[in-house]
Amino acid sequence: MIINIFITGSLQQLWSAINTQQIIVLLPLFNVLMPANAAYFFSFIMLIASFDIFPVEEYYDDWFGMEPVDPLDQNFDSLGFESMYFMHNLGSFMIAVVLFPVFVLFYYSLFLCKKSVRAMATQEYVQRKIFWSHSIRTLYETYSMICICAMINSMHLRFNNFGAALSSIMAISMGVLCFALPFRILQILCSKFDTLNETKVKESIGELYVELNLEGGKMVLLYPFFFFLRRFLLTVTIIYQDKLIWQVGCLAAQVIAVVILIGRVDVFADKNKYRVETFNEVIIMMMLYLTMCFSDFVPEPTTRETVGIWSCCSVGMHLFVNLLVLFLK
Repeated sequence: MIINIFITGSLQQLWSAINTQQIIVLLPLFNVLMPANAAYFFSFIMLIASFDIFPVEEYYDDWFGMEPVDPLDQNFDSLGFESMYFMHNLGSFMIAVVLFPVFVLFYYSLFLCKKSVRAMATQEYVQRKIFWSHSIRTLYETYSMICICAMINSMHLRFNNFGAALSSIMAISMGVLCFALPFRILQILCSKFDTLNETKVKESIGELYVELNLEGGKMVLLYPFFFFLRRFLLTVTIIYQDKLIWQVGCLAAQVIAVVILIGRVDVFADKNKYRVETFNEVIIMMMLYLTMCFSDFVPEPTTRETVGIWSCCSVGMHLFVNLLVLFLK
């Protein structure tokens, strides 16, 4: 049964749940004091949302001679951002960043075997899947973590040794890429809008608009554009603005904008997707309200612990509902 679920394409439902969780797990980075129960729970969820499976930070220290650096603050430390270095905080996903140039070299090396039918078939597969489909999906699921790690390192740019310089250069490069990416994606989709239904285009950049209703016109392209832009703006606000009112206002405005977009524009081809995405945005707003209770507005520790329990239950309910919808499909 599980195999059939994944084959029929319901994996998109799981990606949707993870994408929402990646916004929710950033809430403890707001200028609030999280209770111990919520901090521990969110640190566990962060491991899932960031795909950080293997502990590789010690290897970076040994290989690149990186000096220990204190985290940005206690909230970042409790959530797993235990350093200021981009490579440390990104964790095991750095392996994928390093492997991508290897695939590029492998792809171009196949040009040396033009006479081999198998080599040309392999090259076409790598171009269609690795360069486009898999890379775009990976970008969707890791964009938030790349943004936050790059922004953290931007507060501590150092070039006094090879490891620190490498991490700082990668942080600057990724930060610029993260800023330009939403606009570049919108430009590509708008320029190719008339050909987006063609098979060749779908095989290359189809992951960018796989669930969109293209009959709704170019306005539907605002959804993938805002998907990336809202995450970039949220991470910038978290890192560079320590006032809670701005952090809360930024996320609340994003939720309202998304609800208006999916409510006024015929964005999705699947009508059930509207209900799921609206539910996801409601959960984000509810979690935002609960996070505000961790500020000085609620000084009693026992009340904060109670709110922390409700926060954990809300995240669990969100995962349960999305998984239930996934299996019902």
